[in-house]
This record gives sequence, structure tokens and C-alpha cells, in this order.
Amino acid sequence: ADLIYGAKKMPVIKKANTTIGIPGTFSARLQPNDTRDDVQSIAAQIYEGLSFGVGDAVIGVNPVTDDVENLSRVLDTIYGVIDKFNIPTQGCVLAHVTTQIEAIRRGAPGGLIFQSICGSEKGLKEFGVELAMLDEARAVGAEFNRIAGENCLYFETGQGSALSAGANFGADQVTMEARNYGLARHYDPFIV
Repeated sequence: ADLIYGAKKMPVIKKANTTIGIPGTFSARLQPNDTRDDVQSIAAQIYEGLSFGVGDAVIGVNPVTDDVENLSRVLDTIYGVIDKFNIPTQGCVLAHVTTQIEAIRRGAPGGLIFQSICGSEKGLKEFGVELAMLDEARAVGAEFNRIAGENCLYFETGQGSALSAGANFGADQVTMEARNYGLARHYDPFIV
């Protein structure tokens, strides 16, 4: 209850195609994953999730195959549904940031650009990420993505990943998670 009380004093409102963080509202990610990246299955799951009112924060797929062609197919599927019904949301494929950037540059419909992040340079390297990649993602998102607002990035912090990767340098998990959020804050993402 104390955290809820404290958080009310510090609202964090973010805008992409939808606005999240407005007091009295709740937003959710729709996660239409398929073990084969079958786009018909993904589309069916999107329809089902939307019928329950889920997906206003993001329609985000965790792909099995992380390559440009597959990401493009999945993004085309997500945006096919979004466009057909003029749904005010944004899509995302939770693949490596460099694969997403390349797919978007080749014409895939971009929404939020995702990346797992860590609060230490060594931890970022474990994810195959450098800060320059996140800078590039923000620039590509601002130029190419179909986002009405200013927030085009989506980060996950991999809670505990610095410890499991030996990238915490003796700091505890809470400290590393705070560093994750410090890094995220620099990029002003839509979702963390």
C-alpha cells in the first residue's frame, strides 16, 4: 500500500499511439506468441486478446526465429490487424534490437522497438548490446515508426540478469535493477 500511495505522487505518463500511466487506468501487453511463428496463429491470438480488451499498451510477439524476414512477416501480421480495425495501439516483435532496426529500414511497419537491458556494460554485452545500438534504435524509431507520441522504445530489465551473468561487480540485485531503470530513463521509453 505504501508503494501505491507514493507512486500516486509521481505519475509517469507515456505516449506512443496510446497513452499509459494516466491515474485510474490500467494498460496491458497482448502477447500472441506461437512456437512456430505461424502468422495465422498469431493473428487469431491477437483477435482473441483484443476481444478481452488486452493489447492497449502493446501487441508484442516473442519470435522463435530472430531474422529480418521473420520479423517483417510478424510485424506485417500485427499491423494487418491494427490497420484493418484502426486499433489505437502499437506493435512490437521482441527480437534483438539490431534485427528490428534492419527490418524497419527495409520497410517493415515499425511500432515500439524492444531490447532487454542491463545496468552494467558487462551485462549489456551479455545481451549483445551497446549504448550506440540503443541510440540508433531511438533515431530509427523517431524517423520510421508509426508512433504518434514521442516514446518509441520498450525495454525489459531481465531482473537478476546481471547477477546470473556475473556482471553485477558485487552489487545486489536491487542496486542493479535501479541501474537498469537509470539506463532506461535516459532513453525515455514507452514501457519498461
